[in-house]
Amino acid sequence: MKHILRAATAALILLTAASSLFGADGWTVEVRGARNDVLDSVRFEEMKGHGSHYVTLELERKGTVSTYRAMPFRLAAAMADGDDTVHPYRFDEALWNAGYEVTLIAADGYAATFVTSEVPFDDLFIADEMDGEPVPPMIVGNVPGNLWVRDLAAIELGLGSLPEEPEFVLTFEAGEMEEGFTIAELEKTPYYVEGTGSYTTSAGTKYTHTYGGVRFTALLGRYVSLSPDTQITVVASDGYEMSYSGEQLLDAGDGEWILAFKQDGEYLPPDPGYVRTVKIGPGNPNIDGHLSARMVERVVVSGTAFRPFELVIDGKRRSVLDRQTVQSGVSCHERTVAHKDKKTGAVTVYTGIPVWRLIAYADDPILVPHGQDKSIISDDSAAAEAGYGVTIEAADGFSRTLDSRELHMNDDVILALYREGEELPDREAPLILVWDQDAETVPENITSIRGVVKITLVFGDR
Repeated sequence: MKHILRAATAALILLTAASSLFGADGWTVEVRGARNDVLDSVRFEEMKGHGSHYVTLELERKGTVSTYRAMPFRLAAAMADGDDTVHPYRFDEALWNAGYEVTLIAADGYAATFVTSEVPFDDLFIADEMDGEPVPPMIVGNVPGNLWVRDLAAIELGLGSLPEEPEFVLTFEAGEMEEGFTIAELEKTPYYVEGTGSYTTSAGTKYTHTYGGVRFTALLGRYVSLSPDTQITVVASDGYEMSYSGEQLLDAGDGEWILAFKQDGEYLPPDPGYVRTVKIGPGNPNIDGHLSARMVERVVVSGTAFRPFELVIDGKRRSVLDRQTVQSGVSCHERTVAHKDKKTGAVTVYTGIPVWRLIAYADDPILVPHGQDKSIISDDSAAAEAGYGVTIEAADGFSRTLDSRELHMNDDVILALYREGEELPDREAPLILVWDQDAETVPENITSIRGVVKITLVFGDR
């Protein structure tokens, strides 16, 4: 399923520039757009404390190569490219790529204008040092010479006041039927309820709150008569998907599932999303974090039945992943490949999760993905690069053993959950091993394997 991306639109407004100061009092650059802000030498120094916010560049200009110390221009653009009060300095990459005008103004009045969609945002920088010497702020980068503006005084983003965000609507889809509700409309329904619930992340952190929202099954009852094998999928604004069975949602033994839009008496903010799925009840039910989908914008009642399955991953430890854990992994690490059938030559598009991320569930006796520092990559690099066997096995016993060295960091070899945007057909379910026809590395012993149910890591002599 595809989620809908809302693209912002830009309207050009007239803005005025201010002068740049350089000397004992430092310098100042006015940044104007959807809001106004100031980038000065003090703030610039603070930004240098973040590794990715201050870089060294070697650039050629008029036949001379110089070394610059600079800040990515996107950080300055983020100061004025939107009215986001939650994350006011988050760069809006989609808006940049859609295209709006930026005018760079020097202290002497020189000005240069460009359209953002024509200049990659990661090619543009603001430098304050050249060949080891401090300089007034200047624009540098792999960009046309007219954009190399020295003694920068102002940055004008041709955005004006951004249009107001349309009111959020939670959409329900069932067959040909589609209906939307605003938060206010949901709160007025007879299905509104409040209660305490918890969810625990894969890292082991537990979050408990009092939630307010609508009874999930009661609202679904407007559109469908739930049976145990009914499949209901929630789709988040960032593309994350989670599917539930009717049996799971109807199980009220420890509480009831709700579509929550209030937390501890306050409406959920735009970030991380107006609606999330949780379970509430007198006993404070606790669910796995990946089941508490946030940023929900669509609820889809599927025409296909919910098909539970388990994927066993065995090695230095044994992990058993249910369907929803695998689906969560696909949503977080989605990879789509164009797989070419060796016999027929037909090319089919599959979507799933790279195998190398799954072997991380068994390549360490203690750690599993996301149960560790997020700066650590999923699998054990040293072990994978040293080499061990990765046996992929189907429900009928057919298997192939691949080399970890050919799977490590290889996003082109996946276990797929979807085929051509839909769930796998019965003959391929629950998972299928496939690879991209243009993969840089194709494991030597690989073949497409339908009905995958187990991965075994084989260490030692093979």
